Amino acid sequence: MGLTHARSSLESTTTLAHCTSLLAAIVALGLCAQAQAQSEVDKLRTGLRLNLGIGVVMGDLDFRSNRLGDTTEQIVVAADLGQIPSASLGLSAWINENAGFETSYQLGALGEVAVPLNVLLGQDDGTLALTHHRFSGAFLYRWFTGPRLTSWAFGLRAGFQLHSIIPSPHTPTIVLSTTYFGPELGATTLAPLTESLGLELDASLVLPFNVREFPDNSGVPDNPLGARLGLAPFFRLSDSLILKARYDLRLFNVAFKDTGTRGLGGVPGGVSNDLFHSAMLLIELIP
Repeated sequence: MGLTHARSSLESTTTLAHCTSLLAAIVALGLCAQAQAQSEVDKLRTGLRLNLGIGVVMGDLDFRSNRLGDTTEQIVVAADLGQIPSASLGLSAWINENAGFETSYQLGALGEVAVPLNVLLGQDDGTLALTHHRFSGAFLYRWFTGPRLTSWAFGLRAGFQLHSIIPSPHTPTIVLSTTYFGPELGATTLAPLTESLGLELDASLVLPFNVREFPDNSGVPDNPLGARLGLAPFFRLSDSLILKARYDLRLFNVAFKDTGTRGLGGVPGGVSNDLFHSAMLLIELIP
C-alpha cells in the first residue's frame, strides 16, 4: 500500500510539472507575441519616413479689380490651371511616438494654363506654360488614444508654407509670378480603421505675410490669408511600405491697396483668390 501511494504521488508530481511547463510555455509565447506586436507598433510610430509621390496639380487663379479711371467697370482675370503633372518628395522623423517634424517639396511642370486674353487684349483665349513649386516644414506633436495599431491619434502642427507659381513670359502680364510665404498652424488626425487600413486628416490656417509678385504687381498686399486641408487614405502593404492616396486643397486670399501695374493699365483695389488642389499617389518607406 505504501508503494502504491508513493507511485501515485510521483505521478501527481510529474503531471503538475508537465502542467507547469505547459503554462510557462504559453505565458512565454504570449509575452513573445506581445513584445513582437509592441515592436511593430513602435516601428510604425517612431523613426524616419520617406515619401515619394506622383500626381497632378489643379486649380483656378482669380483676380478682380476696378479699371483705372472707370470705377463702374470691373476687370476679371480667371485662369484655369488644368492638370499639371507633379512629383513630390517628403521626409518625416519621429523622435518618439509623440514628437517629430516633417518637410516636403512638390514640383509641378509641363502644364498649360488657359488665360482669358480677351479680358484686356480683345483676343481669343490663349495658354501659358506654368511651373508650380511648394515647400513646407512643420514641427508635429500628437497623442495616441491607446497602444494598439488601431488606436487613433490627434495632434498639432506648427510650421511654414511656401507656395509659388511661375508662368512663361508674356506681354502684357495677365498672370504674374506669385510667391506666398508664411507660418501655418493646424491640427491632425490619424484614424486607423484596421491594422492595415486607415485615414489621415489635417487642416491648417496659413498667414502668408510675404506675398511677392513679378514682373508687375497687383498693388500692396493687405491682410493676406490662406488655408490648407489634407486627406489621405492609406494601406499598409508591409512593415516597411505604406501606400497613400493624398488630396490637398490650398486657398490664398489677398486684398491689395493702392494701384497695381499688372495688365495694360493700373488696377486699383484688386482682390485675388487663388485655389490649388492636388491629387497624389504616395509610397511611404520606413527604413
